[in-house]
Amino acid sequence: MDDSGSLGREAGPSDAVMRSRLEPWLRTQLSAPDLRVAGLSIPGNGASNITGLIEVEGHPGVERLVLRTVAPGAGQLYETYDLSRQYRVVEQLAPTGIRVPSLVGYEADTSVLGSEFYVMFDTGGRSVPERPSYHDAGWFVALGDAGQRRVWMDAIDIIGVIHGLDWEALGLSFLADPGSATDHNRAFVQRHSGHLEWMERRTGRTFPRLRSVFDWLEDNFPTDSPTSLLWADAKLGNLMIDGSEIVGVLDWEHATIGPSLYDLANWMVFDRLMSIGADVDRIPGLPDREETIGRYEQATGRPAADVDYFELFSAVRLANVVCGMAPDLVAAGFVPESFIEDNAGTRVLQFQLDAMGLDL
Repeated sequence: MDDSGSLGREAGPSDAVMRSRLEPWLRTQLSAPDLRVAGLSIPGNGASNITGLIEVEGHPGVERLVLRTVAPGAGQLYETYDLSRQYRVVEQLAPTGIRVPSLVGYEADTSVLGSEFYVMFDTGGRSVPERPSYHDAGWFVALGDAGQRRVWMDAIDIIGVIHGLDWEALGLSFLADPGSATDHNRAFVQRHSGHLEWMERRTGRTFPRLRSVFDWLEDNFPTDSPTSLLWADAKLGNLMIDGSEIVGVLDWEHATIGPSLYDLANWMVFDRLMSIGADVDRIPGLPDREETIGRYEQATGRPAADVDYFELFSAVRLANVVCGMAPDLVAAGFVPESFIEDNAGTRVLQFQLDAMGLDL
């Protein structure tokens, strides 16, 4: 689901101009008068975020910084998109021990680079590629069973730590839905049900099957599910890994307050997207669903009751995004018309419906 543009490149400033503008900005932010931007790479590598690399010289101990800005396609995926909110989340999480990136600064003035942006220090490590699927090729496959298992289980422990944080004490109350009062979980589900309506209006199409699933979810909402801070984009590809050690926990654009089990469910569902959705065999050494749930229960000290409900919610949310993108992909000639109803997202959704014995 990568976007092929970068920083509005057709109308945006050239790399040379951006380097000349970034240099004084970084010097001010880092109090580093001798800093020089030696290189700048901003690929079109995100459906919502674009992540670029800044090579710097003249600032001891810093060779590379990471730039984050908004992808041109963000408005095609999300009704609202707030880069400053992401920055604030990472800023508030800095003292928690979760390995979020250290921040350099945020810039709202679009005249600097042609879009708002923020810069952070490089966490080190490398990400797990999703194209092709990490189950099929790439360095994670070559890591071996022990390394893969360590990354997986450590990530589940990190999710448990996130869910144990006192989000109000951390100053993260701004993440709660303004109209949710104390029922943050139901507000989370209803918000994404409403997102389907927005996607249908944007595309001029209806997705009755997705609506039937959202209706079932609203009718069968588990009222006793615990509430916590949500990463809300928990997946292997949002980690930076050095060897088999997690050194960075990234992409907090969807962070919110809601049902804790959503993060666990999303972790497992996105992994299915990389296997069932990609039509490849899953890496055999990775923990299965039962072991993953058991690790989460151990990490949090709470039972993961109703996790299948949130797996279905995660699956339909994923299908919603893919189906919403589909008409544009069809119009551009990238995929056939059938992709609108039959795609990786809908296959993962069908898998979950079958697993729960639901005919929706």
